[in-house]
Amino acid sequence: MNPRGQLFKKRPLYQIVGESGNAQATAEVALREATTPWALYRVRRMYYGKGKARRCVERLREFASKSAAFEAVIERGQQGNLRIREMHGLSYAYVREREQAYPTTEEYYVATLAVIDAKARHGMEQFDARWQKMDDLYCGRDDLPLFSNTGE
Repeated sequence: MNPRGQLFKKRPLYQIVGESGNAQATAEVALREATTPWALYRVRRMYYGKGKARRCVERLREFASKSAAFEAVIERGQQGNLRIREMHGLSYAYVREREQAYPTTEEYYVATLAVIDAKARHGMEQFDARWQKMDDLYCGRDDLPLFSNTGE
């Protein structure tokens, strides 16, 4: 679900497998994608400094197919006038993209296999309270943080 995440430094695993001609692995992935329910997720991250982040994943709705879940991301993006991206075979609708300066936040919707439960370190309630505090650092959506503190 992380558009910047992959197991290998130069190329994602699905690309390596696809280029290798491993038909059995490719067929297994396609079968799993076709037979496993899909879901729309809301993902939020707070970055306090390089390598220091808090994450929250919420499963919003399940779908019977990949195409239905992708349509939900597109619909969510259109309703909110959000930037839509497709990367690594997934669709993303960005509410807020992270900035280069810390602290910063990012929030997006993504469709993927419905195999991830809602989660946040120390619970959703604590994450939401911290999220609100991070939002208070900004005067507006595109403004830089009022201060650049890497603490916490």
